[in-house]
Order: sequence, then structure tokens, then C-alpha cells
Amino acid sequence: MPLEHKIYDAPELLGELLLFEINPAYSRESVTLKTPATSLPMGTLIVENADGTFQAWTPTDTDVAGILLRDVPASPSNTDAPALRRGALVSTFMLKWPADTAEEKKKAALAALETIGIIAR
Repeated sequence: MPLEHKIYDAPELLGELLLFEINPAYSRESVTLKTPATSLPMGTLIVENADGTFQAWTPTDTDVAGILLRDVPASPSNTDAPALRRGALVSTFMLKWPADTAEEKKKAALAALETIGIIAR
């Protein structure tokens, strides 16, 4: 009887994204996501809206306000979620980008993260 090989995808862990933070009480905040139409994975970059809510970063955005620290399902209403807002080191490989994001846009977003004290390596 031949051996049967199965492959499983392990879930992504917060420790794979967040490499170091100064102090969770300083680095993290609960943010309100404005009616997420699609699910947002951990590692999604976020921007702050004028009304104080947040949404997923897009390549047309020039600012970055933080990084989601858990998966957020789609919702018909605003949703609270933990976000990394300052004072941390994260893995570049674990950041989630919209499809077809140009490299120069990624570099600009990473530079914007550095201005709020989040370094991606």
C-alpha cells in the first residue's frame, strides 16, 4: 500500500508578524474598522478616516495608521479590532498588501510606517 501524504497549511500566528514591541499597552490600540466589506487578514495595513474610523490601506493612500493584529471578518457594521499603532518591529513577509500593489507603493507605505515607529524587516 503506497504512503499517503497530506499537506496542511498552519494558521498564521501573531508571533510571526510581530517580532518585537516596546510594551503592548503602548504599542496596541483597539480601532473601529468602518464596515469591512471583505474579510481582512492579520497583517493588513490600515489608514485612519476623517471620522476617526479605520479602513484597509490601498495603494492610493499616502498615510498608514497601523497594522491589524488579528483576522477581521466582513461585517455589515463597524467592527472593533486590535491594531499595532507604534513602537514595534514587524516581519515584512507577514504584511498583507492589496493585489497588484507596485513595489514603489509598498516602499512608500513602509516609510510611512516608520514615521509612526513601526519598523518592517
